[in-house]
Amino acid sequence: MQAFVPTFLMEKLLKIFFVGRMYTITNFQVKEYTELDKWKCVTTGKQLMFTNQTRAKEIDERKYFIPQNCFEFCDLGDVKNFVKQSTYLAGMWTYHK
Repeated sequence: MQAFVPTFLMEKLLKIFFVGRMYTITNFQVKEYTELDKWKCVTTGKQLMFTNQTRAKEIDERKYFIPQNCFEFCDLGDVKNFVKQSTYLAGMWTYHK
């Protein structure tokens, strides 16, 4: 699930979160996407929204397994529709042996 950080909280949260570490996160909101939201990286209808009350506690990553990469697949026939819109980020990769 994607998370949104309001601009006024960015500096504060950059001191709390570090890339590559895992956290238990509390005191956040779940927000429905609206028609105005653009360039989403997932096709779910909700996102986490961090607030001034959001808290994080680092956890030992050796005790949990969370994949580093996540992919959503679509039918090749739907690619044209993704190119013509700005709601979702889309990329196309091919695999060659």
